[in-house]
Amino acid sequence: MALSSSEAKTLNRLIADVGRLRNKIDQMSGHGVSNSKNAIGIPSQKASAQKTPQPFDGTLLLYNNDNTDFEPLQVINSTLLTVTPATDLEGFKQRVTLRGGALVSSTMASTSTVVCAQRIPKKSAGRVYVNGIFPVKINVVDSNHGYAEQIDTSGELTSCLMGRFRIVYQESGTGTGKYCVVQFPVMLLHSLQSPVQLAHSTSASALTDTWTLDVNSGSLQLTFVSRVVTDGAGGAYVFRRTMEVTTGGQIRSVSAESLNNI
Repeated sequence: MALSSSEAKTLNRLIADVGRLRNKIDQMSGHGVSNSKNAIGIPSQKASAQKTPQPFDGTLLLYNNDNTDFEPLQVINSTLLTVTPATDLEGFKQRVTLRGGALVSSTMASTSTVVCAQRIPKKSAGRVYVNGIFPVKINVVDSNHGYAEQIDTSGELTSCLMGRFRIVYQESGTGTGKYCVVQFPVMLLHSLQSPVQLAHSTSASALTDTWTLDVNSGSLQLTFVSRVVTDGAGGAYVFRRTMEVTTGGQIRSVSAESLNNI
């Protein structure tokens, strides 16, 4: 959905304010620029040659499209870019600005999770964490949980068995509003005690078994883990398939997935 006329004017005014502030900083440091492009945050060739590019700090600018203010460390959804290649290719190349709103159950699965790095008033822009290691508030369900995920619209993360946010530091105790430090994003990995089971074997461990053909059955049946998923609330589920291999080494069949709770 495109920005309304009033929203676009507000955003342009904010970007212009940032540009003027940058000009003042440049003038104080002896690198003053008056190019009109800088009024909208696009550095001139002269300024670019004199400045050292700043490293990415894990934050991006986000426009608060809601009618309520966002508080520091609040978990929100990022839905769209304010500038797209279709509407302004040069602006898209120069700066990535997100557009976001408060968490809504119906859209959580189709939007990206970000965390406010500062207070962002309604219809204004501010910085949000999108990557790296940063502080956030978590509803700690179990102090032994090592991860957290966005599972509701409370504006906080919830601790869990597996999730995209790895907890680096956690305030003591359980409950809502616990101040934590997380690493985001991380891959969803899980270690299973017996990841592979052989159908014709006396042991369930893949580490001690030899994969040999059972002469009585005429084929080798191998049960393997096809995927591991989490519900975001501490529950993990393993999907398994059984593959049958003929004496000639060809795959005869692969079963449908069976679900196992771990």
